[in-house]
Amino acid sequence: MIDAVVLRPEQPDTPEILALLAERDAHFDRLYAGEDRKPGKVNLGRADLVFFTARVQGQLAGCGALIVHGAYGELKRFYLRPQFRGLGLGRRLVEALEAEARTRGCNALKLEAGILQPEAISLYRSAGFEDGECFGEHLPNPLSIYLKKDL
Repeated sequence: MIDAVVLRPEQPDTPEILALLAERDAHFDRLYAGEDRKPGKVNLGRADLVFFTARVQGQLAGCGALIVHGAYGELKRFYLRPQFRGLGLGRRLVEALEAEARTRGCNALKLEAGILQPEAISLYRSAGFEDGECFGEHLPNPLSIYLKKDL
């Protein structure tokens, strides 16, 4: 494990975090180039959203968000910069958001992930997520997999 890791909620509208999210969006645009996908934009200022960052020795390494939809929470906007992948940060970020969901009264977590992201899907499955169904505002999409975890 790496030293000096800080996971915490932060306001997502800072220039540093907006740059990370633009990097994330560019990554997914490249990954799914040529595919008929309609990426949804998340209103980062919504009251039911908590945005977490992962920092390593002060450097912004990644992020993830939780949106509370009543009884369940939805994980969104996950991204780790390439140089920080494989170090266990993704697992720690999932665990931090899961703990946050519990404190907010959620009894389940759900997420949508792209099928071209086997590392992310493997992380979620190893954290206890199982196959789920399309949910909320998501539309059925052959490029997506839907996962859920009871809390």
